Parts: sequence; C-alpha cells; structure tokens
Amino acid sequence: MKPDVHLRTAATYPMTRAMDTHFADMDIGGHLNNVALARHFEDGRVALQIEMFGIGAYDPSQTRPFHITIVQSTINYLREVRFPAPLQCGVGVSHIGRSSYRLASALFQHDHCVAVCECVMVLRSDGAALPFTDELRAQLETFRLRDVPAGN
Repeated sequence: MKPDVHLRTAATYPMTRAMDTHFADMDIGGHLNNVALARHFEDGRVALQIEMFGIGAYDPSQTRPFHITIVQSTINYLREVRFPAPLQCGVGVSHIGRSSYRLASALFQHDHCVAVCECVMVLRSDGAALPFTDELRAQLETFRLRDVPAGN
C-alpha cells in the first residue's frame, strides 16, 4: 500500500536537503540498495533534529537533559533509485504526543517520490519517557509538515 499522497509531495516538508548518491551503494540490479536509502533517511532525520534541538542532542561529550530514541521506523520503497542522479530528502514532524513525536520524510529523484519513511521518536531521560516542555513542543511545531494546496 502506498503512503498517503501528502507524504509523497515535496512541498509538504519544511526542511529539504540535497544528497549525493554513491556508486558503492548500488546492488547487482544497478540501483541503490535499501540500506543506502535507509542511511539517507537517517541523515535527513538527524539534520532536522539538530536544527530542532542543537548538536548537543547528539554530542556524547556534552551534558544533556534528555536524549532522543527511535522506537519505530517504517520505509516504503516506491521506485528504483539510480546512481549518479542526486536525491532530495524532505523531512518534518507529522505528529506530536506527550513525550513522543513522529517524523515523516521522503526521498525524491528527478522530481519523483522514490521512498517514504515514518519514524516514532521518544524523548527520554534517566531511562524513562520525558514529557515535552512548552519550549520543546514549540520547537517541534516549527517543523510541522505543511498543508499542500489541492492539485499538488
């Protein structure tokens, strides 16, 4: 089953990044393998979370009041991805809960959606889920998925 058309539309995502494809990521069929695409999604997800929470969210040398744990990740592969054409990765927050949020991201090549990823992230501290402060919730809202006008 294909993901919702909204998630397959580039204009939905508040943050996009250009990403190079790599010859070493091709499989015997001549297209990028699923592990390579998962890595592109990870790079997009981490870039967004650094924008939201700062590099300290990933820097083990810094004291952090919380850390971010991925508890679920689902990828839908929609088209083959070919080297050497670059990718665009769109990413944004699709849902905000009490202590978790859902990120949606999509990879595009030649203006076509080639894959969609949805992840559930949990804010944790001392081994337990940590409710969002008003400040963190506002930061998440800044990167909420956009509504796309009809016809797009």
